[in-house]
Amino acid sequence: MASQIKSIRKVGNLAQTIAQDDFRHHGFITYESMRAGYDFVAILLDTQQRIVQHMFVEVKKTTTASNSRSISKIQQNFKKICKITHVDHLTYYVTDDQMDYWLQTKKTITLDQFINSEDGAI
Repeated sequence: MASQIKSIRKVGNLAQTIAQDDFRHHGFITYESMRAGYDFVAILLDTQQRIVQHMFVEVKKTTTASNSRSISKIQQNFKKICKITHVDHLTYYVTDDQMDYWLQTKKTITLDQFINSEDGAI
C-alpha cells in the first residue's frame, strides 16, 4: 500500500512538473502552492513587468485525453471563489502519453521506468 501511494505521488509530481514546464515554455512564471485548492500559480508579465494574466492551476492526471477526472470539494469551492472574484482558474489535464513523451524527450526513460525507479527525481 505504501509503495502504491509513493507511485501515485511520483506520478502526480511528474504531471505537475510537465504542466509547469508547459507554462514556462509559453512565457509564464510559476509559483508552487502551499495550500489546498490548486497546484500552482501562473503569471504572465509584459515587457514592463506588469501582470498581463494571472491564474490558479489545478493539475489532473488522466489515462486518455477523453477521460476527465473530478476535482475535490475543496478544489470546487476554490474554483467558485475564483469565478466570483473574476480570477482565472484552469484545470490542466496530463495524459499517460504526454508523460511518456515528456520523459522520453527530457530524461530518455519510459513512464514505467520512472514509476519503478527508487528516487523518482524529475
